[in-house]
Amino acid sequence: MDEHVATFTRILESTRCKKLHEWNIEALQRAWDWACFFEKTVKKEAENDRESLSSKSQYCRDLLNELVSSPYLLTHPLRQGMFNVICTLYEQTDGGSNALASDIVDCLETYKTTQILTKMAQLIEKDQSPLSFTLAGTTIELHDFTTWQLQNRTMLVAALAHALQAQIISQELNDMCKVKTFYNENNENIHGICMEQDIVVYCAVVLNWPVQAKKKHHQLLNIIVESLKTLPSTYLSIHPWLAAKFCHLYPEFIQEYVSTIITYAIDSNDKLQVHFKERLGSLVYNNQQLLTACESSLLKLDSTSLSVLLQKNN
Repeated sequence: MDEHVATFTRILESTRCKKLHEWNIEALQRAWDWACFFEKTVKKEAENDRESLSSKSQYCRDLLNELVSSPYLLTHPLRQGMFNVICTLYEQTDGGSNALASDIVDCLETYKTTQILTKMAQLIEKDQSPLSFTLAGTTIELHDFTTWQLQNRTMLVAALAHALQAQIISQELNDMCKVKTFYNENNENIHGICMEQDIVVYCAVVLNWPVQAKKKHHQLLNIIVESLKTLPSTYLSIHPWLAAKFCHLYPEFIQEYVSTIITYAIDSNDKLQVHFKERLGSLVYNNQQLLTACESSLLKLDSTSLSVLLQKNN
């Protein structure tokens, strides 16, 4: 076992220095295979040791985390090919595609390499093909949730959401009225997507919350619920993917959300960006029941209104 540990340690050390530039795709695959072998070996030996089982080994994920946070990956002569393979390998981890975005956000919080990691995320984001599906006879294309998480603004929102959650859990921010004020501060003056609201919604519907913070989490969700009940147009100041995530969590809000999107898209002026296709697309993608319900709502409109909506690019 000591020999295995030493070998894996040397592999990780190689990702943190210029030795990484000597890697090619085959070397990356060999490192991954070794990490998988080491992980299986450790888990097998732990089967007879209950204490070891309490500490879950994730050596494959550790390898990918080291790679994606390495400044030498960005300057690697084969960086685009390496990025593509790393994305594929992330799909094989327990976290799936979300693990990549999660690791990048963690690195942004932990290391002083924001500029490097942002450039890496941009390269990965550009390589992702948009989703494509048909709604009411019109093809809709949009980037998926994981690709959206890799955008500069989203990574900033995620980092600030993590910071907000940490303050709430640690009791540093014990007065939820302050969070409510922060969330609603610019409510009536927003003509686009609001950073403050995205931070709070991301914190509430995307992040995982520990059991001991369940009450605080519920209070945070209630801030969003009360705001939407009071002022439905607030939906339109929340990013489409986050609004969709919220509605999936609270299905009773879906019909009102769809109605708000349609109403404001028909009557919108230059000051209000509805993001019609992106909102409906993120809401109904991969959910046939919601897709059918939205198509039904759209087909109830007169032909002129429907034509205007489906031609909108905002």
